[in-house]
Formats: sequence, structure tokens, C-alpha cells
Amino acid sequence: MAYFGLYAQQHRGQESAGIVTIDEKGLLHEHKGMGLVPDVFAEANLQALPGTISLGHVRYSTTGRSAARNAQPFVAHYKGLDIAIAHNGNLVNTMELREELENDGAIFSTTNDTEVFMHLIVRALREHDLVDAIREACARVRGAYCLLVYAGGTMVAAPGLGYSVDSKQTVSAMKYAARYQPFVKKVGQQPVAEIFRLIIILQNIFDEPCRFVTGIT
Repeated sequence: MAYFGLYAQQHRGQESAGIVTIDEKGLLHEHKGMGLVPDVFAEANLQALPGTISLGHVRYSTTGRSAARNAQPFVAHYKGLDIAIAHNGNLVNTMELREELENDGAIFSTTNDTEVFMHLIVRALREHDLVDAIREACARVRGAYCLLVYAGGTMVAAPGLGYSVDSKQTVSAMKYAARYQPFVKKVGQQPVAEIFRLIIILQNIFDEPCRFVTGIT
């Protein structure tokens, strides 16, 4: 489903594509590369991505170089916790935040603003759970954006649009409802809520349905 979702949204980004999946043990598997979706994902690549939960991304660079290292989703590891993030949008204070983080010892491996978000979230995780960590990170940035973050059995979309087949299958689509209706019709899902400046939490996504929380400002 992630592959066909990216294929349907290929017009949104044609530089690179990537998918991260989470298997039944909670382990992350990723494949990403430069080029169009069919060029990045051969059948063998898809077979090497086990799991029924995934994040996907197609990129058109607005911040950072057009390079393989900037392809998303972005994966990091923090105190035994695997974290995956897909981000779209523009932050107007990226360089200011990056300089602050680097002065505080942060090391960056990309030139995109997604990694800035990752650092902000990880630092907030020192004192908060994932949802509150994302709230704190969002309070630090300025711009227009959306996020999809997975960590420790919880998937958070902020802000997003939720679609559900049933209580066990939910898709979060970034951007606006009208733009994503063609994709939704193709995969046969029904909208469950239109979210603007809210968080969709797919809490404990292995066995619980999604819930909705306000508070992104």
C-alpha cells in the first residue's frame, strides 16, 4: 500500500523516494534512493521490507541538496529507541535552529530540515513522551509543514488527514483532503477525520485504533 501511495503521489516529488516498515517485533526496515518510485523500488526491494506498518516519502528539495543522504524517511536511534520521521514543508528558522543545535554538540549527517526536527524531538524525549516531545519540537520551529513520526509502537501525524479501512488499517495522508482524494479512492479507504493543526495518534499501532489529540500550535 505504501508503494502505491507513493506512486500515486509521484508528482509531489521526483528526486527521491523511500519507505520504512515496522515488523511484528517492532524492528525498522528501510529502503530509499534517488529517482522515481518505480526506479527506486524493484520487487526485491519491496520483498525486503517486512511488516504491515510503514512510512513513505517522495522528495522535491526545497531545503538541502538533491542528494541520496537527504532522502526520506529519516531514521535515527536514541537510547535503544528506533525513530523514523517523514517531513514535508518549509521551515523559515532552519539555519538558526541548526546553529543552536550544533553549538550544543549535535552532529548532522544531512543538509535538510528534517534532521533538525529529529534533533528537536529527540532532545524533548529526555523529559516527555513522544506526543509531548513533538509538541515541544513544533513549538520551536516556524513555517508550514507536516510530520509523520514513528517511535516505540506509536505513530504520530501532525498535522494530517486520517483514512481508515477498519479499526486495524489506518492511513495518514499529509497535506489536504482534496489533493489526496485520488489516492484515497484508489486504495479504497474512507475518511475518518480531517485534521488541521491537530495530532493523529496511532497509539500502540499493533493492537489499538487511532485517536485524536489537539494542541499543536
